[in-house]
Amino acid sequence: MGSSDHVADFRSNESLSSAQSTTVEWLLARVAGAAAPPLSLDDMISPSWRSQAVAQLAVEMAVSLASGCSVEGVRKRPDGEVHCLLKDPRGRQRELFLTFEGPRSGRLSRLSTAPTLAEGVEVRPPRPEDIEAMTELELAAPVVRDDGTEVIIDHNGKQFDHQRLVREHRLLGAFRDGRMLAVQGVGVATAPIGGTVYRLAGFHYSRSDPRSRNAGNLMHLIATLNRDVFPQVDQFLSFVDAQNAVGLRLSFGMPWPTRVHRLFLPVSALTARQNARPRYREFDAEHVATLLNITHEGMNLWVPRTPRFLVQRHHRAPAVYRPECWRITDHAALALWPSGERRIYRKDGKETVRTLALAIDYGFDGRKGRDELTGLLCEAAREVVGQGFSHIAVFISDGHPATQWLADLADASDVYAICAPSLEDPAPPSGPVYMDHILF
Repeated sequence: MGSSDHVADFRSNESLSSAQSTTVEWLLARVAGAAAPPLSLDDMISPSWRSQAVAQLAVEMAVSLASGCSVEGVRKRPDGEVHCLLKDPRGRQRELFLTFEGPRSGRLSRLSTAPTLAEGVEVRPPRPEDIEAMTELELAAPVVRDDGTEVIIDHNGKQFDHQRLVREHRLLGAFRDGRMLAVQGVGVATAPIGGTVYRLAGFHYSRSDPRSRNAGNLMHLIATLNRDVFPQVDQFLSFVDAQNAVGLRLSFGMPWPTRVHRLFLPVSALTARQNARPRYREFDAEHVATLLNITHEGMNLWVPRTPRFLVQRHHRAPAVYRPECWRITDHAALALWPSGERRIYRKDGKETVRTLALAIDYGFDGRKGRDELTGLLCEAAREVVGQGFSHIAVFISDGHPATQWLADLADASDVYAICAPSLEDPAPPSGPVYMDHILF
């Protein structure tokens, strides 16, 4: 039975309005590669979407992920959501989920295509009691680079501390019998691209258990988050290890020209430097915000800091972002979180382990500030050297001369690409890009 036959059955059952049937028929015709009925984007997409360009992308992604599938059926749930049941050429089940803006309207307020999950798989946000399962998944699911290097990222049980620091953040996991099969995170923030402020979704923290990687669990999570987040944003981004071809492909975008670097500053070398001990100041939110803005002003994705911003972060995650985490001088500021995150690199039977204290914020003013920040980093290294930490991790961006000197203090780095669909607005930027360990 073809796609038009299924829609005809739905019309005869009066489950869909005429406008809804036309939208479903158009989508299923595109999936099948058949001629679609005339339908404009204005007639298909609800004006409730923040960006019509993202709405069009959502339609194209939903069709693309269902391409080549045969249509098994169309059903309307009691809540009004329409599910188109599909089967791909390898016999795997998928569903095209459609939410209309009203009971008679043919305009879509949400949509996505997702693999149908195996029986017994539960999708829900992870809870603190799942931390052991999350850690087990992290250790079992390394990032695999193009050169064969496996990168295992162990957050030391601090995943929810990361999440609490972000104002709007979601984690979604797939579970079976208490085991986490996959997890995906997304943060939503208002930040500038090319000097204009946009509403952005930043996708990160993708993990899938290799034992069930072909079951579609991760893609189901991504599609579910896409369906919820896309109507609210102007653009979506993915933060991907630049040498991870699979991650780049799953980003549904193209890398921006500028790369960012997570620098690893060895604690042993910092403690050996002969620096005068900095002259510390008490925490002053306005002074700190000024130093942070001087350092990162004008960077893409830099959200200007205010005293209110800093205080709100403290209230969201007082165990991490508190006045005591700051080391401050007249011309420099450093917020250090000794999270104990481990990064394990394996290749050709050799293993390198880095245990990290994270510079979650830093700023400085002029040459004097640069010297004072160096002193703050050295003092921080002396504080953590006896606690098993090997490196202080700091982010910098290509094309940002003010912070390039920090690379001279590092003995290694990881390189990341920011991937996004190519839109006219916002257009892909060419300048430096701000990144941190927390995602805004």
